[in-house]
Amino acid sequence: MKIGLIFLVMAVGTISTPVWAGRDIKPETVREWVDSGQILSFEDIFQLNKSYISGKILDLEVEKKDEHIVYEIEQLKDNGEVSEVYIDAVTGQFIKEEAED
Repeated sequence: MKIGLIFLVMAVGTISTPVWAGRDIKPETVREWVDSGQILSFEDIFQLNKSYISGKILDLEVEKKDEHIVYEIEQLKDNGEVSEVYIDAVTGQFIKEEAED
């Protein structure tokens, strides 16, 4: 595990808004959802999905996609590829990974 990723996970737990909210979701709303248990924190998402979140995180957002609230994680993999990982923010289940162009 890379030190930068460990730092990010620790930092996310200490800031007032754990991730950037997508265009349709305000940061305050994301924080309320995490605090009330409506969605999982990024720390929980990371613990449940370590096998999919394996690179350096470039961007992290919470967005509405197809009636789901998802964490959208853009990462730079060790092989130099950039991908986006989508994880259901409520259940923590992996949805998909897409290669970036």
